[in-house]
Amino acid sequence: MTTAVTRPDPPAHSAAHSVPPARVLLLTADTGGGHRASTEALREELAHRYGAQVTSVALDPLTGPAAPRPVAGIARLYGPLVRHAPFVWGPLFHGTDIGPVRRLLSALVTRAVRRPLAEAFAHHDPDVVAVLHPLLVAPATAARRGHHARVVSVVTDLGRPHGTWWHPDADHLVAPRPGLARKAAGASRPTAGEHLFGLPVRRQFTDPGVSLERDRARRRLGLDPGRFVVMVNGGGEGSRGTGRWARALVTGPADVDVLVVCGRNERLRRRLARLTPPAGRRLIVTGFVDDMAARMSAADVLVTKAGPGIIAEAAALGLPLLVAGHLPGQEAGNREHVVRAGAGLAVDSTRDLAAAAGRLRADPVLLHRLREGARRAGRPDAAALTTDLIMTLAKEVR
Repeated sequence: MTTAVTRPDPPAHSAAHSVPPARVLLLTADTGGGHRASTEALREELAHRYGAQVTSVALDPLTGPAAPRPVAGIARLYGPLVRHAPFVWGPLFHGTDIGPVRRLLSALVTRAVRRPLAEAFAHHDPDVVAVLHPLLVAPATAARRGHHARVVSVVTDLGRPHGTWWHPDADHLVAPRPGLARKAAGASRPTAGEHLFGLPVRRQFTDPGVSLERDRARRRLGLDPGRFVVMVNGGGEGSRGTGRWARALVTGPADVDVLVVCGRNERLRRRLARLTPPAGRRLIVTGFVDDMAARMSAADVLVTKAGPGIIAEAAALGLPLLVAGHLPGQEAGNREHVVRAGAGLAVDSTRDLAAAAGRLRADPVLLHRLREGARRAGRPDAAALTTDLIMTLAKEVR
């Protein structure tokens, strides 16, 4: 069953203090920025909407302090792998999404993280477990046996999610866009309740008091409000295409200022910081930052790989995209999703990228059309809808 997409009424905060707060466990992993960002989005929204009525705890049993050492060692290879050998990731992703292999993978991960999950259930006794990483859905359903908790799979992939997001013992699934249930129909028996809420984004992308008006955002960064600004973002791990994109814009014919965020790729940040832009242009290079919404508010267009989190965040701000690459596997199809929504353009080379930036600078009508497409594609209420579902389930089990 798929729910209709309507924004819920604001929750009524009870004055009664005799009811203990609902307990929510968020299972995630530090493998890419999207899982982290969506987890943070749900924690922020739970605190904002429900305050003392809920306590939430985030647990990373794959790469965090509680993770078994062999598991953490393997999971932490994700960042270097997607930065330096993304061509290896595609076969790994698709190879593990074949029925018997997928089931074996789920069983191995369930066994590997059994202890930290058992300890978390014993210590926190959660009412609801929200799972924001595909490899943790099966372990969550196994760990909750003998407990009253509901399990919600919150899919954070847009284009081609891995089949492990769907599990017959999960109670609910939150999908970021229509059609994903059909794509994964062969993965397993359907999850009981499926909800088209969108991909949760952090409050800095949805709260007008946090994101900044464009001119003010530019002055904050030392940029000229009258210039055309292109932001380049390579994801939380600083994908290897980021350097090529930035150099193409800095040295290309389009008269634009360039703002680059390199994520955790410190080597890339140092290398790009040595670039010298032509006279009259600005280049600002940073590493990982916490104020992405304020920086994106300063841009006219965003150059990025097709990461689902950054696509959802840009759409929430109405920021057009130039999608210049994607990670083989779960990001396949994201670029087409952006183009179909009218929220951006696809570019296949650095030459195409430089030309597209110049075209958007010279064509305000096209730029406005893409901004409107991005706004239509945005789901700024996704975190609110998801947290309301979580709290409804928590009340049902108490």
